[in-house]
Amino acid sequence: MISRKAIGRSFPQAIPITFNIEKKDRAPCRLTCPAGINVQGYIQLIGQKKYDQAASLVMEKAPFPGVLGRVCPHPCEAECRRKLVDKPIAIKELKRFAADRAHLETKELPDIVDRKEKIAVIGAGPAGLTAAYFLRLKGYQVTVFEKLPVPGGMLKTGIPDFRLPPDILDKEINIILAHGISLVPNTAFGSDITFESLKQDGFDAVFLSSGAHESLSLGLEGEDTIEGVIDAISFLRDINLGQKTDCGQKVMIVGGGNVAIDAARCAKRIGSADVSIVYRRTRDEMPAYEEEIIGALEENIDIFTLTAPMKIISKEGRVTGIECIKNELGEMDDSGRRRPVNILGSEFMIECDTLIPAIGQKTDLSWTDAMPGLEITNYNRIKTHPVTLQTSLDNVFAGGDMVTGPATVIEAIAQGRKAAGGIDNYINRIETDPIKTNQVEPDQLENKIKQGLNGEVYADIPVNTKVEERACVQFLDPEKKGSIL
Repeated sequence: MISRKAIGRSFPQAIPITFNIEKKDRAPCRLTCPAGINVQGYIQLIGQKKYDQAASLVMEKAPFPGVLGRVCPHPCEAECRRKLVDKPIAIKELKRFAADRAHLETKELPDIVDRKEKIAVIGAGPAGLTAAYFLRLKGYQVTVFEKLPVPGGMLKTGIPDFRLPPDILDKEINIILAHGISLVPNTAFGSDITFESLKQDGFDAVFLSSGAHESLSLGLEGEDTIEGVIDAISFLRDINLGQKTDCGQKVMIVGGGNVAIDAARCAKRIGSADVSIVYRRTRDEMPAYEEEIIGALEENIDIFTLTAPMKIISKEGRVTGIECIKNELGEMDDSGRRRPVNILGSEFMIECDTLIPAIGQKTDLSWTDAMPGLEITNYNRIKTHPVTLQTSLDNVFAGGDMVTGPATVIEAIAQGRKAAGGIDNYINRIETDPIKTNQVEPDQLENKIKQGLNGEVYADIPVNTKVEERACVQFLDPEKKGSIL
């Protein structure tokens, strides 16, 4: 029994000689992936140099293999059982490797049996494009309405080109649209089109996925009027769309997430000599990815931790600095982190000519007044069914950041695919049975990973497994990294 594998014969004397496959559950990496991507499957295909098939297998769950290979936070690697031997498999980098070598743009499109039902998708971000892709595969007539002149959402306007090259993103978006999806840019929901106008145009269902494109305010006096203060979302959007940015030589970013790090590294690349980040907790509590923090430090970006902004200093209407105060960590707050507490008498000033707040994002829901009956949560997000993502309005579904709050690309993709299934069930009048959805609740995930969905325990790692050094991704020397404009 020790050497028994998933494929084998029931017993040696079996007549006729047939083989069976016994697979009780999915691997921890796949369970952890929000989109449920078949990780071990595409890695096996990569090992066989079947790159087109590997990328196609990823696309069965997520139509952005190249994007995810660059910007996914790879929670799958944290649960990879290879770490019990040496280090986790480089799952994200392998996905990128396969996507870069595949030729999906030349792959023959599947035969799609068209249906008469029309679906409107609001927002061409990762959630919206994913939902459109899987709905189109089911035959629906899908139209995606995008407020901006280009599709991609935060993938296009929020992630810098040095992290996600635009040609990679554009290629995968074009593959999605090539399946017969209509894209209508420069069209804002709530003004250019409304819920009522979509109904009049014959759309049978609507998927809301316009994301969280508004920055949270610091709440400091003069933030909206003093020249030289620009929110991080607008700053990154201007850079990614090739627009001129008014960025000085001494730039201060407030925040500790990925948006803050991206804004700082972009400021450095457009010629700002002195770039600093102010964060109210310690580095260990910074929500930004560790590799991004390391990248910022390598580019000589200063990070002031346990520091909070108190007042914007200005002269003749232009920002000249920030008055800050030192913090210490106190009791735990609702997020599970220790709350920063001001240390009285520790005030000091940091000079800057540009201030970029990057403390969080929110969704613009100003248009909801025109949709009576649409339920909004206490967190100013759209309330949906946990499995189908159906809202309180029967033919309206919602997903992505406007449901979860600002989250990762892979989570938005997972929401888009889930919504496509919910919309398909709604159109076909299929009742959703939560028991049959095989969903794993977040609070149960840890136990499921340890024991499997059916309660079995994963096999022990063989004692003779060879320890091998994991290959690492090579990065350019910071001094050789070019500008982005």
